[in-house]
Amino acid sequence: MLLTTASAMYLTGAQRLKFNEAVSRGHYRCAPNPDGHNYRMFDAAALVGLFVFARMTEDDVPPRMAGRWACEVERVARERPGIENVFFAQLCDGSATIFYSFEDVSQRRDVLRSRHFGIGAMLGYMQTLQTAIENHEGAPLL
Repeated sequence: MLLTTASAMYLTGAQRLKFNEAVSRGHYRCAPNPDGHNYRMFDAAALVGLFVFARMTEDDVPPRMAGRWACEVERVARERPGIENVFFAQLCDGSATIFYSFEDVSQRRDVLRSRHFGIGAMLGYMQTLQTAIENHEGAPLL
């Protein structure tokens, strides 16, 4: 299933202006390329990345970092389709890293704070939405 930018923004709660600025400044490098009609079409992995971008920018994470992490999560969603969780962690030395299980985060002593994203739930929601769209007759749902 592919969604237009408008539908992707609605579904993930992302702010279109923040997204467009991040893309134009090169901070969100994995954004889908526009098609022949200048539409960006988002698949499930791209939606997961956009969801992460939206949550991070809501938390006042700079768009450069939010875009980088969104692209990392999108990459993981494509390479490891069964992944359920992603944890972003800020470390004592000021750097940041990504973990895929709570156990990995909790075993590190140098984690200042972490943020959990349940991307498995988001992917499950996308599957439910796709099934509903495929079984729907009449006016478009999105």
